[in-house]
Amino acid sequence: MSQTNNAQQRKTVMVVDDEEQLRYLAALTLRRAGYKVYLASSGEDCVEQQIEKGISVDLTVLDCLMADLSAADTLATIKMQRPDTKVILSSGWVEEDEEQLWFSRGVDAILRKPYPPSMLIKKVDTLLAQLSETALVS
Repeated sequence: MSQTNNAQQRKTVMVVDDEEQLRYLAALTLRRAGYKVYLASSGEDCVEQQIEKGISVDLTVLDCLMADLSAADTLATIKMQRPDTKVILSSGWVEEDEEQLWFSRGVDAILRKPYPPSMLIKKVDTLLAQLSETALVS
């Protein structure tokens, strides 16, 4: 197993999406790449798992449009509790002029739906590599 795969296996990702098929496809893709994956079906579920139950994740893939707790509120709660957590906003609806607002709120990358599995892995690998580099410098 390569160094990259060893590092990935130590990293944890949470996929938050109210669309079950997308959630499971993302999880399958990430697990095949060596990541430990948790799933949340809503913003409330995400917050409950990460904050109330104490599940520690390195990166959250967060759907932009959900029925209960908004993506903005979910993001704010995650970042308040764990500011170092990387967040990818997943959406087919974010306009280019809205991107800067999301970045200012703490989103690290935007993944436009529909996306191929390879793009998900590329973004996750890139962000988690940055997290690892930051940890080495600290």
